[in-house]
Amino acid sequence: MAHYLVEKGFIPLDKSWIIRMGILDLLDKNEYTIKFLKERFDESSDDLKALYNSSIDWRECKLIRIGESGTLYRFLRFASWKL
Repeated sequence: MAHYLVEKGFIPLDKSWIIRMGILDLLDKNEYTIKFLKERFDESSDDLKALYNSSIDWRECKLIRIGESGTLYRFLRFASWKL
């Protein structure tokens, strides 16, 4: 039932959880979150679009675009310290 409510737009995607999973995917070199966000890019919040863009940038060793997402910034900063 919850999946249906998310698909219909009644419940927004939990950006905090997706950002956490995205950072773990970056560290583990998985692309699950990138694929998930790519399929839903147009309907995603600005923070999730920033997660998608920053994930691509991270993998390509480019300047990372994080937009205005403080949560994403903090998690990427922590991830960079761990490497």
